[in-house]
Amino acid sequence: MMKYKKFVPVIATTLIFACGVSLAAQKDIVTEPTYQPVFAWPEDTAANKITIKGTAELTEEQMVAYIKNNTPTTKLNCSVEDIVHYYYQEGKIEGVRADIALCQAIKETGWFCYGGTVVPEQNNYCGLGTTSSTVKGHYFATPELGVRAHIHHLLVYAQKQAPVQELADPRYQLVVDRHPDYYGNMMYWTDLNGRWAVPGKHYGEEILLLWDAAKNGSHNTGLLDVVKANVDKNPDSYEAWYAYAKLAHNLGQYKDATKAYEKLISLNEKEPSPYLELASIYNDWGFDSKAVDVYNKLLKFDPYNKEAIRGKAYEMAFLGKKRAAVIFYSQVLRMDENDTLSLYNRGNLLKQLGKNSAGEEDLTKLKKLQEK
Repeated sequence: MMKYKKFVPVIATTLIFACGVSLAAQKDIVTEPTYQPVFAWPEDTAANKITIKGTAELTEEQMVAYIKNNTPTTKLNCSVEDIVHYYYQEGKIEGVRADIALCQAIKETGWFCYGGTVVPEQNNYCGLGTTSSTVKGHYFATPELGVRAHIHHLLVYAQKQAPVQELADPRYQLVVDRHPDYYGNMMYWTDLNGRWAVPGKHYGEEILLLWDAAKNGSHNTGLLDVVKANVDKNPDSYEAWYAYAKLAHNLGQYKDATKAYEKLISLNEKEPSPYLELASIYNDWGFDSKAVDVYNKLLKFDPYNKEAIRGKAYEMAFLGKKRAAVIFYSQVLRMDENDTLSLYNRGNLLKQLGKNSAGEEDLTKLKKLQEK
C-alpha cells in the first residue's frame, strides 16, 4: 500500500483510444457533505500540478497529426483541422490549455469516432448532459459551438469569472448552484477526478496520458499491435498475455484488456493480480455487480486479500449497500487499523447510517494519521 499523504479523495473512469472502442490544491480530508465512496487516493505526481488554465504547449499542426496518426477516419461534422482550430481559438480567448482540452475530447469521443451514448450529430465533445447510458445529453448547432461549450464547462471548474464569450455551456449554472465546492476551485486537470465523470478514479491522469503521447508523437494503436503479435506467437505464455493486458489497459483498450485478463485467469487461476485488474475495469465501466463477482472469485481462494475486500466494500457502498460496505471496511481495518481509505469510507458511511459517534471516531483517527 502506498504511503498515505494529504490527498483529496477521488472516485473511478475510462480512457478510450482509437475508433470502435469505446486536486484542487491539496487539502485536509474532512467529512464531505456530498460524500461519495473513495476507491483510491491519487498519487503525488507532477500530473497533479498541470493546470486547466494556461497556454497550449503543442501546436495545432502537432495535434492534427496526433489525431490522424491514431485514427484514419473520424465521424466529425467538420475536418480534423477545423476541430483542432476551434479548440485553439476558443482556448486562447478563454485562457484554457487547448491541447489538453482536445485530449479530453479525444478521450470522451473515442478519437471522434463515438460508439457510445453520444452521437456525432450532437457536436458534443465532452459528454455534456450525458448522465447515463440512455441519456444522450446536449446538442449543439455547430462544431464550433460544441467546442465553446466544452471550454466554458472547464471554466466553471477552474475560475469564478464568467467566460469572455457569451455562455454556451447549458450546465454551467448547475455546477454553480449544486456544487459550490467545485465552482472555481478545480485548478488542475486531476481535480476533475470523480467530479467531471463519476466514477472517475483517474480521469485527469488519463487525459494527461493522452497529452504525453501527443507530445511524443506516439502512434498508440501500433504499439498494441506489436505486443498482440507476440501473444499470437506465444498463446500459452503468461508473460506475453500479461504484457498485452497491461498495455491494453493503460491505453484504455478495455475490451481487449478484459479478454486478456480473463485469459490470464484461465492460465493461472490462483494469481490475484488479473482478478484485481479485471475488477477495476468493471469498476471504471460502472458495472459494479460484475466487479463484485470478480472480487468474490478471488476471495474464494485468497479470503484475506485486503485489496479485494476493500474493492468489494467500495462496490457495496456505490451500490447503496452501506451496511455491507461497513462490514467489509471493518474487515480491512482488522487487518490494518491504519488503512486510510477504509477509515475515510467507513467513517462517512457510519455517519450516513446515523452512527455519528463511531463515524467521527474513524474520521478523527484519519486526521491524526494525516497530520503525522
